Amino acid sequence: MEMQRVGQVSWSGYVRPSFFFGEVGITLQHWCERAEDGDECGVRVEMQRLEQSASPGAETEFAAKVLHLAGPIWRGDIFTLSTGVAGNFDRAHFHPQFVGVEPCDRHWDSQLTEAPFAWLRGQLDQMGRIFEQAGLADMAAGPDVARIRAWAPHIVSGARQMMDDVEQVFPHFTLPGS
Repeated sequence: MEMQRVGQVSWSGYVRPSFFFGEVGITLQHWCERAEDGDECGVRVEMQRLEQSASPGAETEFAAKVLHLAGPIWRGDIFTLSTGVAGNFDRAHFHPQFVGVEPCDRHWDSQLTEAPFAWLRGQLDQMGRIFEQAGLADMAAGPDVARIRAWAPHIVSGARQMMDDVEQVFPHFTLPGS
C-alpha cells in the first residue's frame, strides 16, 4: 500500500477510484492518520460537487470535457485503529456537512462500526437525505439520487476492496516515523 504524506499526521494513497455522475463525484482513497492512541487507517469515501466544462480550444462536440471536483458534500471514513483488536472499525465515522472545504466534527454511528459496508450501502441508497443534510436541497430530488443508488453496489465493492488492502498489511503496517 503506497502512501504519501499530506500533512503533519496524515498520509493518503496515490490511487483514487472515482465515480462521476451528472453533478456529483465520489472518490475512494486509502487514508491513514496518527492519533494519540494508535494509527487510524482505512478507506475514505468522499462525495463532492462535479463541474464539467468544454476543454479550452475545443472545436467539436467530441473534444474531451474538463471535470472538476468543486466542493465537498459528504465524507465517510471507514477506519480501523491499529491498537484495537483485529478487524475492528473503531474509528469509522462520517462527516455529513462541510463548511467550505473543512469537514464538520466527526459523527459516530454504531451501525457504521458494526457493519461499515452495509452502512455505506444504506447511505448511498438515501442520497436525497444526504443532500438535504449537506444543505443541497435542490439536489435531493435530482437525477443523481437514482444514478448513485444504481451504482451503489460498485462503489461499496470498490471501498471493500480497498479496505482489503489495509487489512492485508495490518498489523504490520506502520506509518513513516513510527
